[in-house]
Amino acid sequence: MAISHDAHHMNSALCQLGGSIFVCSGDKALKLSGASSEFLECSYSGVAVRLVLDTSKISRLNDTLDELRRKGEKVASHGLAPDG
Repeated sequence: MAISHDAHHMNSALCQLGGSIFVCSGDKALKLSGASSEFLECSYSGVAVRLVLDTSKISRLNDTLDELRRKGEKVASHGLAPDG
């Protein structure tokens, strides 16, 4: 299963703010919850995505998404750590 670095960064950051994501495709799955990530084996024909966000923990969602997007673009263009 191929997940772009940008998508992984955005989803991971959202999960750290309060949530989880589970992506399953073919024989592989990815689970992100809080600060942890886990690759799993599965058996699924197609692609399934489950995204859970605790919006009460994410103030001003659009502002938060814009900030995460800017950080992700910086990481992608300069190869910096997400905090850098």
